[in-house]
Amino acid sequence: MTDLFKYIYLRLCEGISLRKIAEEIGRPYSTIYNWKNKSKEFDMLVKEARKIYADKLAEEIIEIADNEKRDIIDDKFNNVAVKRDKLRIEARRKIMAFFSPEAYGDLRQIASDFSLKGFSGLKIITTQKELENDRNGKMVEYKRAGHDET
Repeated sequence: MTDLFKYIYLRLCEGISLRKIAEEIGRPYSTIYNWKNKSKEFDMLVKEARKIYADKLAEEIIEIADNEKRDIIDDKFNNVAVKRDKLRIEARRKIMAFFSPEAYGDLRQIASDFSLKGFSGLKIITTQKELENDRNGKMVEYKRAGHDET
């Protein structure tokens, strides 16, 4: 790993964007983006750094949710602060799911309309992680449309 790649990796782990890092090192963003596309080593570093950053965001969510200091002001519920905290949490959750879908991806529901020996409208319900782990296309959970889960 070159010193430049190490620097970029460490900055990404802190949550600094590739665009900002490009400014810091005096390179065009397109150059860094091309490195990501052409170098498997660099691409893996970026992915790993983003997973680490996603873990950092998870810790921040706990801090935001546990902080009650602004919830009540002058004995009145501070709806604005609570809504702002909710927005901060949701923004972090979306970034976490994007940067590390196997750890923080939302529940996925895949529905297919097909017939297979009497099964029609079969729904496959699984998480993103289960989808990635199950490369053979096995059904993790299923239920027939309109019927109880079996």
